[in-house]
Amino acid sequence: MSLLYAGPALTNYFIVEGGDNSVASVRSLFLDDNVLLAGWVHYLTFDLFIGAWLAKKANDTGMSRFVQAPILMAAFMFAAMGLALFLCIRLG
Repeated sequence: MSLLYAGPALTNYFIVEGGDNSVASVRSLFLDDNVLLAGWVHYLTFDLFIGAWLAKKANDTGMSRFVQAPILMAAFMFAAMGLALFLCIRLG
């Protein structure tokens, strides 16, 4: 997944107009289908990585699969929220 991301990201990032860190520049980047694909793969890769890490940590601590399921679903859809949910449950 990381290599699938790297190809379109590196070959298209520097040819799209813009270049600063403004929201308008980011929006401009995602108007290009190749950059949009790279961004989507980037998010999927991160979500899957966080989910795998959470599942391993949850298994290591003996967390029930019934508790893990909503956390992993949250991690797949919204990685940062799934991570926050896991940390709150684990630390709470």
